Amino acid sequence: MKKLLSYLQTIIATDGNVVAIAVAISGVLVASHWQYTTDDTYIYAQFAKNLLAGHGMAFNAGEQTYGFTSPLWLFLMAGMRLCGFDLIMGSKILGMAFTLAATAIMLPVAKICLKKRETAIALAFAWAANAWELRWAACGLETPMVVFLVLTAILIYYTEKNAGRFRYTGIILGVAALARPELALLLPLVLIDVLANIPHKSISLFFRIILPAACIVLPWWALAEYSFHSIIPNTALAKAGFDFSLRACVASATKIGAIICATNVLEAALCLGFLCMLLRNSWNMRLFFLISWVVFLPLLFIATDAEVHSRYLLAIIPVIMIIGWSVFEKIAVVQRRYKKWLLIFTVFVIAQNQYVLWNIINPHTRIFMQAMENTLIPIAQWIKENTPADAEIAAPDIGVLAYISDRKILDLFGLTTPAMRKFSDSSMHAKVRYRLFLSAGKPDYVIDGHSSQQDSLLVYATPPQYSLVKNWKVPILNIEGNGDETYYTIYKLQY
Repeated sequence: MKKLLSYLQTIIATDGNVVAIAVAISGVLVASHWQYTTDDTYIYAQFAKNLLAGHGMAFNAGEQTYGFTSPLWLFLMAGMRLCGFDLIMGSKILGMAFTLAATAIMLPVAKICLKKRETAIALAFAWAANAWELRWAACGLETPMVVFLVLTAILIYYTEKNAGRFRYTGIILGVAALARPELALLLPLVLIDVLANIPHKSISLFFRIILPAACIVLPWWALAEYSFHSIIPNTALAKAGFDFSLRACVASATKIGAIICATNVLEAALCLGFLCMLLRNSWNMRLFFLISWVVFLPLLFIATDAEVHSRYLLAIIPVIMIIGWSVFEKIAVVQRRYKKWLLIFTVFVIAQNQYVLWNIINPHTRIFMQAMENTLIPIAQWIKENTPADAEIAAPDIGVLAYISDRKILDLFGLTTPAMRKFSDSSMHAKVRYRLFLSAGKPDYVIDGHSSQQDSLLVYATPPQYSLVKNWKVPILNIEGNGDETYYTIYKLQY
């Protein structure tokens, strides 16, 4: 730890102004869509509210369910509430803090992995302007924390690896595994890297890494198994298709590539080149742990046919950038005119990200928030004011609805109602029209989404009879929503 602290003090002394400017840039850019808050943020808030009220880790009071992805984020949100912050605002402040911390730590990480100070500084500025990191910075989800923990794990691991003594690597890897379940993959990859690079000390170092990580992760797994009868979150199971066909694998790989290349096409191309040269010389082996993380996390998503979004890939995007800039650095130095090519490379990366941020991300976040403010929030308020306190509501978008209405919710997606997961191949409309939700409960009201106004006014006569109560028009709410309109209808059920 002394060596790490000494290294960070040196960074502050020599490049503190660079870190400060990068952090300021990131903060200003995040402010462009500070208002963006996802429905999933309200899901965490609902769990935190029930946890603090003494109802356990439950979405509906008294019903324990593993309907959240990050236990660490849930506990941090609850902690912010105990400090006097509103749950939603507290989560956004946490996200902003972790974003700025990740921006600050990028330079120390880059200087460990790269050879030239100028390259590391350019990478730090490029990361401060990364569109995907900025998009999720203040939405209230765990993504910024995940990025910070990945970068911190890299910094601590390489510092201790160079010193030949591991004290804190296992601790940070254990904490990371509580941030998102897929980050548990970091531990075996670190152990493989230790075995490959320090074989004469591998056994003793294994235990110095494994034991601290196990002391952090195993108690949570034991509690999760006891409380939920599973150590895997419902969110992970519900979003994994487990379709092992070649077509599904290609589709998943294509989507992952498209998300990464949208903001980091040059780094992705250079990273592929790095992979091709991986076994050719010792320079490549120096970053073996990083490239293995970049390879195996997407393979995990592809193998499970997981529903992948940009925020899931932010665990590897900064690592792809580090590898890409490392390859660029080696090529540019050989070709001479290093500073000229560094300027061109940096300007291109930043320009690509700013185009995506201002022309794609910010317009979508505005549409999303309009939909939340004009539809989901009014629906939740209407239900709170016009339904009995003990009413149960079946719905697809459950976060805002549960947090504001204080009603029991049956989750049609199955994230907090596991009994609905067996219908994951059915459309949301089919779950409502054919009463598939009856296998999970007997709700008093159901909310359905429709692509046309005519469909939204349909009333199904077969038991239980549906009575149309209210109808809303709303822009599409999903992550890739393009502003097309859909319709939400509330039905009352009569058994």
